[in-house]
Amino acid sequence: MKNILLLIIAIIFCGCMSTQPTWQGKLDFKGADNVVFPARPAESLVGLFFQGVPEKKYSVIGEIKGFVYNKDDITPALEQKARSAGGDAVIQILVSEGFKEEVKTIGLEKSSVNQGEVTPVIRLPSVKVFNIRAKVVRFE
Repeated sequence: MKNILLLIIAIIFCGCMSTQPTWQGKLDFKGADNVVFPARPAESLVGLFFQGVPEKKYSVIGEIKGFVYNKDDITPALEQKARSAGGDAVIQILVSEGFKEEVKTIGLEKSSVNQGEVTPVIRLPSVKVFNIRAKVVRFE
């Protein structure tokens, strides 16, 4: 009886956990022709085509541009962004390594030279990123 109760609790706990992948970065989606499609369910599969194109007929519904910090985040980030845009697949995926400079504003200080205000900033070391550009498609 105790084992059954533990099993039921485990099933309930696992069912409440989020299946949404977590990734860090910034990806933007720009839709084509100002048409908005409903988002796909989180469990729906999204095809990723780093090379070639799907055999099915498709229409391009928009473009994804941005970056992620971790190479392992490329796939989940593309899948999540395509799903939220209502896409079935992502094609023409271009990934390049780059660096992003982080800048933090720490406050305002009066300038005695120009009688104006300047914004002092802290420049953090450049961070390696993976730049992404791709097209999102829907199957016909």
